[in-house]
Amino acid sequence: MIAYSLITDRQKLKHFEPADGKRFVDDVFASPDGTRLYVSRSNLGDVAAFDLTAPSHPLVWRTDVSGFKADHATLSPDGKRIIVSATLSDIAQVIDAATGSVVGSFGTGHYPHQNDYSADGRHIYNSSIGDVSLPFWLSFLKGARRLTIVDAQTLAQVKTFSFDSGIRPAVITADEKTFYTQLSYLNGFVKFDLTSGTTTATYEQPPSAFATANYATRDDYPHDSAHHGLALSGDGTRLCDAGTIDNTVTIVRASDLTAVRTVDVGLIPYWSTTSADGAFCVVSLSGANAVSIIRYATAQQVAVVPVGTFPQRSRLGRLPETVIDTLSP
Repeated sequence: MIAYSLITDRQKLKHFEPADGKRFVDDVFASPDGTRLYVSRSNLGDVAAFDLTAPSHPLVWRTDVSGFKADHATLSPDGKRIIVSATLSDIAQVIDAATGSVVGSFGTGHYPHQNDYSADGRHIYNSSIGDVSLPFWLSFLKGARRLTIVDAQTLAQVKTFSFDSGIRPAVITADEKTFYTQLSYLNGFVKFDLTSGTTTATYEQPPSAFATANYATRDDYPHDSAHHGLALSGDGTRLCDAGTIDNTVTIVRASDLTAVRTVDVGLIPYWSTTSADGAFCVVSLSGANAVSIIRYATAQQVAVVPVGTFPQRSRLGRLPETVIDTLSP
């Protein structure tokens, strides 16, 4: 109960807090066959699996993570393993999707955050953000902010790269040569060469009028994030950058990191995902309780879909009709 209260308090946003710090879904994935839902539950410090084939969607298993706080997760391409960041233990844990058993782990930087598989499934990428409870002027005490790459089978470390700022949402090109990533406090993102270990380009935009009026200092940013949400179009030519403090989404050319168009979308855009056909960017509008759909080719918003309170992650899943029929409208 003490851990729950502390984590809930740390989750609170300085501005536009919707639920007194309560976050019961941090990340979510459907199994490849669409019969199970896996949920990383931040405040509860666990990962849980639910049966989607039954009308009541019963709990199949739940597994506590090390250190009481569960963060971003990912599902292996074959659906057999879940990788979840155990934030307070500086590790990523590997969970058997069938049973909920912890079958391995690997070390990370401080406050591990996002997890991603490479396109071929051979590697796992984990990025850490450092202690977001400390103010900006104590950045040197936030801990190691590190990109850790491990072998997906053995969990042996392949490479690590250190960053001066927390590594926020990122995308990895299919050839694993380029890592586009947002960074704590940066109003944009960088292009990072995974071969040389250097930043080769930076996209940065001036704060919007909304950001200037509502986020006077870096310590006002939601958990150190100026921009939080990045996706790459299916053809690899355009990026979708969620301007969290700006209430905007910008479509950016990958070739030279120039903006195609900036779209005003609504309160707290917080995550970007590319549609299955690669043509659209799906952006969670956490403060607007909606999801924005933006077409990459035209950089135009084509739809806004109302959803539940404070949506964070947007993840793709394919469900059979029999499962869809059991879901609430």
